[in-house]
Amino acid sequence: MEDKRLICASLTAALQATRQYRELVDLEYHDNDYTDDAYVLAVFSCGSKTRIDVTGDSGSAMIRDIMQCLD
Repeated sequence: MEDKRLICASLTAALQATRQYRELVDLEYHDNDYTDDAYVLAVFSCGSKTRIDVTGDSGSAMIRDIMQCLD
């Protein structure tokens, strides 16, 4: 089983090192114990937040979905 929280933390650090995403504060992984729903909340220093649906994604698919949503 992939550790999606670890993947999000690692991706956050990598993105923060770029000029484009230096304002990214966190990629918070959220899942629901009662349903299959899962999402990542991208939090930026200006206060904006973007919810990204990652239900059923593998780790690599989750990264692709996050990047597609952020671009």
